[in-house]
Amino acid sequence: MASNIDLFGMLQAENKLDGTNYPMWSYMMKHVLVAKQLWNIVADIEKRPNGPTAQPVVIDPTSSPSRTPTTMTTASPPTHDQLRWDGKDAQAHALIALSWKRHIVPHIRSCATSKLAWDTLASLYAVRNEARVAYLRKQLEDVCMAENDSVDMYVTRIKDLKEQLENINEIISDVLLVSTLLKGLPESFQNFATTLRLVAKGNPDM
Repeated sequence: MASNIDLFGMLQAENKLDGTNYPMWSYMMKHVLVAKQLWNIVADIEKRPNGPTAQPVVIDPTSSPSRTPTTMTTASPPTHDQLRWDGKDAQAHALIALSWKRHIVPHIRSCATSKLAWDTLASLYAVRNEARVAYLRKQLEDVCMAENDSVDMYVTRIKDLKEQLENINEIISDVLLVSTLLKGLPESFQNFATTLRLVAKGNPDM
């Protein structure tokens, strides 16, 4: 199995969760957890085992100044299986906690389990939000490629925005995506963009 260092290599500083890159972060973080055999804990597939039921204890009234029988419940110590599950949950929680940027911490600090931390992040960043949709659409509309940018980096930015929108159920059509890509190309690519537009007009199903 890969070492912790190899796994954390997947989550370099620029890939840590910052609130704007949730789709990519969750995709990569899920695979880190799968590789560490912890995803079933976070996904609540592997639930915490049940332990023995706590037993009531009656205190002898003759030993009490009030001489009134008192009943109290003693907590049973965790079983071996529960301790094993708790250890795996703590490890998953630590991996998740080390994969976000510092300003995210206040939202998650009170989460007691890895599942609660994961679900809280999803509720914050994956749930559809009209303001966020508008913000991401504007970013997609304004994306452009500088003359010294690589085509790969430019396409990746567009794909990342598309994935973020899809993650909150805002589907971007291929036609709009191609139009956005061509519109943002620099002057040196305009001949290519014009040719591609003409080809697309001649083949609407392209």
